[in-house]
Amino acid sequence: MNRSRKIMKKLTAAAAASALVLSGTSQVFAASYKETEKAALDKLVAGFSAYWDAVMAQYEKGQETGFNAKMKLTVEETGKAVLGAMVGMDFSWLNTVTMDMTEIIKDGKEAINADILLNDAPVGTMNICMDLANMTEYFQIPELSQNYMAIPLIPSMEETIADETGAMSEEDIAAYQAYMEEYQASMETYLKIVSDMTTVLPDTKTLSTLLDRYGNILIENFGDETVTEEALSVEGVSEDCTVYEEILTEQEVLSILREVLTTAKED
Repeated sequence: MNRSRKIMKKLTAAAAASALVLSGTSQVFAASYKETEKAALDKLVAGFSAYWDAVMAQYEKGQETGFNAKMKLTVEETGKAVLGAMVGMDFSWLNTVTMDMTEIIKDGKEAINADILLNDAPVGTMNICMDLANMTEYFQIPELSQNYMAIPLIPSMEETIADETGAMSEEDIAAYQAYMEEYQASMETYLKIVSDMTTVLPDTKTLSTLLDRYGNILIENFGDETVTEEALSVEGVSEDCTVYEEILTEQEVLSILREVLTTAKED
């Protein structure tokens, strides 16, 4: 399990680094295309490090207090007319439907608290607990009942086998049992990961190092460049510019891919 998490963390970091390198742009002056892109990469790495620190801090806070999301549906006149035609009621009074939800994952369970509002006025609450390890959902509306309703997410192994006994061989039953055991184990693994995403998310230093490393692999494999002078004009305002252009050949692309794959294997 620990080895799988380490591999996943490195793959996540490498993928993020590759995507960020390709999206990084430069607005600095330099003597060559490579110098321009290296300056842009340095700026990108520094800026992203601060951003990732903020993301991780926010995530750690959310682990303790829960993650909040709000969904708001605005009902226009056409929607009111469609609803009225479907159920035979007057919905002219309905303007908005809102769900203000807080989610927290702890001790192998996912809990969701949702406040329901009509026209921004609270009308009820839903409490949902997802026990994925036991494949059961618990549902409660406290305004109606203090009891929770248990809802199996999938039929139990015993129920399914009982329903299909006439059509299932002993081999089929054994295969189904093995599948269900594996499925429940995968759900437990999923819950452990989402309970603490820091086990798979790379830390700032690792991500910044990989971003710089793979970015420089890309830049260092650039071939010959062309430099031209060009005058740009916008609404009568003209500016002389130096244009650096780099065209990657097929051989250069192959060289980049080989070095990236070799480095990734070592990482």
